[in-house]
Amino acid sequence: MDKPIKRKLKGLKSFSIFDLVLLAMLTAASVGFKVVVGNLVRMITGPLGVPGGALAGGFYMLWLPLAITLVGKRGSALLISLVQTIIMVTTGAPGSHGVWTVITYMGPAIFVELVYLYKPRDGYNILHFIISTMLANMVGTFGTSHLFFRLSIYPLLFTLLAASLSGALGGAIAYFVHTGIIKTGILTRLRAKTTIKFKSDEENVTWEQIDEEERLRIEKESAEKESKDNYENGFMQGEDNENENNIADKLEIKDKAWKEREDNEKDNSIADKWKIKDKAWKERLVYLS
Repeated sequence: MDKPIKRKLKGLKSFSIFDLVLLAMLTAASVGFKVVVGNLVRMITGPLGVPGGALAGGFYMLWLPLAITLVGKRGSALLISLVQTIIMVTTGAPGSHGVWTVITYMGPAIFVELVYLYKPRDGYNILHFIISTMLANMVGTFGTSHLFFRLSIYPLLFTLLAASLSGALGGAIAYFVHTGIIKTGILTRLRAKTTIKFKSDEENVTWEQIDEEERLRIEKESAEKESKDNYENGFMQGEDNENENNIADKLEIKDKAWKEREDNEKDNSIADKWKIKDKAWKERLVYLS
């Protein structure tokens, strides 16, 4: 029988339930963060005629690269921006640009997705985060400045410079947040537990059983790691003992050589004394004769 051809899922079908829940959480965090920080920054930049997004944009654009790297699928940034656009247009929350929200919100996400099209063999690095967040913030700032503020060339350049600096800072923060989350391994464990649960629904597997299996797995891994560490420590200790024995043997050889040298010097000194005595006796005999 011919094996069925496996086709890659496209669109939303490529996202698991866990991925969609994670994207929803990131979207909620980004919208709440944008509303709070945006209002605080506009209190300062409003009287200056500078778009608030230029300075604060880097801190709420960082959610876009985080979405791609944490979920692990391209298109995550576009999904977050699409949901943000719908929320802003329908609710009129602070940060909404009316019908132009589609451009000012979706444009930055497109540039983030373009940056993440290139993936090195060793995975994404800090440059992906910094460059993508910088471009996203500059595109969003240029859109709002052109549509609403109508800035002249020099104020616009100054605003874009501030946006690039803010984006670079936001990208660096996003990278360190991503690294910290990956090191904890919490997303990997949650994704694995969720997958096991959905696959085991027919067998009536409970979350308690999954937690117990996870605990046993962690204990096994820690025991294996401890055993490996003990083996490496024992091996290193054996090498240290061998080095100490070699040093002791060398010192013993040196001590023996020094003792032989001292004995030879003593023998030579005694022989010299006897020679002196013989010479003295010969001179005395000559004198007496």
